[in-house]
Amino acid sequence: MRTFLPVNFNRLAIGYKGAKGKFIPGQGSTANSDIFLDTEGKAILKDIQLWGRFSYQRINEDSTRFAHQTRNNPSTPFYLGSPAYNSYNRTIYNLQGQMERQMLRDNLPLVAGVDYRVGNHFASNDPRGEINDFNLDLRAGLGYHISKKLFAGLTYKYGYGRENVAVAYKNSTYYESTVYPEYNTYTINGYGEPLPTLKLANMKYQNDRSRSGLEATLMYHFSGDHVFVLTGSAVKEDQEALFRGTNSDTIFNRYYLDMKKISALWKLREGGTSWSILADYSTTEGNDRNYKYNGLNNYLYNATNAKLKLALSKTGRNFFIWNYTLGMERKKQERMDGLYGNHVAYTNYQFQFSTGVVKNKDTHVWGISLMPIFGFSPSSFDILKIAASSNGYFTRRVIYHDYLYHTSSFAAGRLSGSYNIKVGRSMHAGLSGYIGFTKQTQFREIQLESDAYPGADRWDSGISITFTF
Repeated sequence: MRTFLPVNFNRLAIGYKGAKGKFIPGQGSTANSDIFLDTEGKAILKDIQLWGRFSYQRINEDSTRFAHQTRNNPSTPFYLGSPAYNSYNRTIYNLQGQMERQMLRDNLPLVAGVDYRVGNHFASNDPRGEINDFNLDLRAGLGYHISKKLFAGLTYKYGYGRENVAVAYKNSTYYESTVYPEYNTYTINGYGEPLPTLKLANMKYQNDRSRSGLEATLMYHFSGDHVFVLTGSAVKEDQEALFRGTNSDTIFNRYYLDMKKISALWKLREGGTSWSILADYSTTEGNDRNYKYNGLNNYLYNATNAKLKLALSKTGRNFFIWNYTLGMERKKQERMDGLYGNHVAYTNYQFQFSTGVVKNKDTHVWGISLMPIFGFSPSSFDILKIAASSNGYFTRRVIYHDYLYHTSSFAAGRLSGSYNIKVGRSMHAGLSGYIGFTKQTQFREIQLESDAYPGADRWDSGISITFTF
């Protein structure tokens, strides 16, 4: 916080983001809109640096299925879902804060922070899912300046949260029998074909989550604007899906996550030229204890993500600044279900390049950039083993659909622009926007029913107004 944010920094942003198209994962939404407000600021109170941030989102998701979820826990094996399309409305509040105090002549910084999120999510048509969730993360850290150039820090993290989930109906005939199977609610408990749940009393549960871990930071300040930062974290999370009854609790599933991440950032600025290299590598491993099968392990999840981004910024003549970035990303996901014997894995690669220009003169700043993106998935990394008995709505519309989506080749592009102007003595106002388009170019050649296939393309766009002071 002390190194990368200016003193007395304040920002307020209001905006809109939207997307439309059927080139989405199986539990994505064919159209969504997001109205948001985001504000943050930094101040100094005596010898304590304070930073705070508040954000509000109002999201509407149109046509999403098998997704009575918060979108914050995508790898979980236990949740409720329906084959029929739902329209979901989500209201999310985030509050973050951090304080830092320097001790021992600025050689020993003490840091404490909090992140709090609360959300309300509900479907406006049958089956009417309703989810209320909260999440609280706390952290406390201590650092030490080993020398004038070398700094090391260690942070402890602890957090917990809860999701309360329930499904209701206006039309009772949709859940009292299997006459309308698309409108039944299914209890997903693994990665195989679920059975419908035909009693409202069984369409509710809560998911309790707790996590703890450590984050280490090493920063070397060569000189001026030349710095190298290395961070690594390891966090473990326990989840328990259960129903709390009057006299006793019914546990459905316990899920254990092990998350690790390492990041390296190098930045250098000399004169009117700056370079940066950012590298990230993360892993997530999950396994469950399924109490439908006496607490045995039934579900395994594994994901790895590697990113590399190179950036160059150069100041030219007539107040022009030219920006270039090159990015590469590798994503791998793997899921296994012991009961059905399902085993699905895929790896995809994305490459992106952006070029842009910023004109900075007097009180006016404008910029424009273009970013093409390409993605593909080598079939040599694929695993697709689906049991013959796992053949229904969930298998086609989620398992096969996700496999086809994540193994497809695609081409995409995004055009962005911004304009900023100084208002008064210390305030700046800015207008920014973007528009993007993604087109799939090739699916795996598999003979499946039509509802298993993703769509062909997707548009996305956004606009925001920002004030800094």
